[in-house]
Amino acid sequence: MRTQEGIRINQVYLSLLAVLVGIVAGFGAIIFRWMIALIHNLAFPGKFSIIYDANAYTPSPIVDNEKEI
Repeated sequence: MRTQEGIRINQVYLSLLAVLVGIVAGFGAIIFRWMIALIHNLAFPGKFSIIYDANAYTPSPIVDNEKEI
């Protein structure tokens, strides 16, 4: 129904729209985290993977085990 101020939106429609936006934002956050993990795994361990454990130690890609004295 139209009013003088503009379009009146049903509360159920607005609630469903909010739920839809939340679901899309959640999936976007998951995909963003996968992209961060992929770039991290390509840069440091040198493997193609989207699995990333922030608590696990990741060595530097440039490691020289033989130190000259």
